[in-house]
Amino acid sequence: MPEIAKRTAWLVSAALLAAAVGCGRTQQISRPNQPLIDALRTATSARMLPWIDECAKSLEERKQQGDITADESKALQAVIDLARDGNWKEAEAQAKRLGKAQRLSGG
Repeated sequence: MPEIAKRTAWLVSAALLAAAVGCGRTQQISRPNQPLIDALRTATSARMLPWIDECAKSLEERKQQGDITADESKALQAVIDLARDGNWKEAEAQAKRLGKAQRLSGG
């Protein structure tokens, strides 16, 4: 099989696998943890590192208490990391995407 055909087959397989496992979906955050999204959106839009630090503190407390899943934590931490690295525009966009992607749930 020519090299280009092998690469194409590999890329198609990878794309199908990614689609099958839901790659690209934004993490759902449980209702009790959704205020963290709002806090991150505010902190990133204002570009306030002290507010980011407060969000990080709240996230760590929720992790210590077992009130947040690893996947939720990872999604929120990604926004915090972007902001701390000075990537404010991307952090704000990520926080906004995360907020808009939340499904309404009962309760």
